[in-house]
Amino acid sequence: MKTFRLVSFQCLEQEDGEIVHLPIPLKEGLIINREEKDGSWLINAVVDRDQETWFIHSRDQENPLVIEVIITDPRNEPAIMTGTVMDQSDLSEGISLLIKAKMAGGQEDVSQMILEDLAKEGYTGTEMIEEFQVRKKNSRIRSAKMAQRIFESFGSTN
Repeated sequence: MKTFRLVSFQCLEQEDGEIVHLPIPLKEGLIINREEKDGSWLINAVVDRDQETWFIHSRDQENPLVIEVIITDPRNEPAIMTGTVMDQSDLSEGISLLIKAKMAGGQEDVSQMILEDLAKEGYTGTEMIEEFQVRKKNSRIRSAKMAQRIFESFGSTN
């Protein structure tokens, strides 16, 4: 197992066909790569108590979470994961969430997704390469596209 510091945690939701980023302020956070065949990770996030209702609702509805995390350094690329709340504990300074998660896609998946979109939009040659570089740098658009595909795979129609 490898343990990393969790520096950013956002939940992604689909509202009226659009992807909405919901930043979750972290008090503390760890993310653990379990290095198992199933590719599962564990996230332990300590968050404000006012976030509790949202997580309880998601757990009770048995909705998988779509989350964007940044690990170790705020300058790192965000990773998109899907997960479920496994446990929740009350703390004096907030709540501790234990989330079992899996990576939604690697760098190759992201590059493939960007290239498919560019081809559908009619980009070619040098123009395609330049637009690819722009989109690859824009992590918010990338996250939204990846999340959209995840929600479509869940059959979500929100």
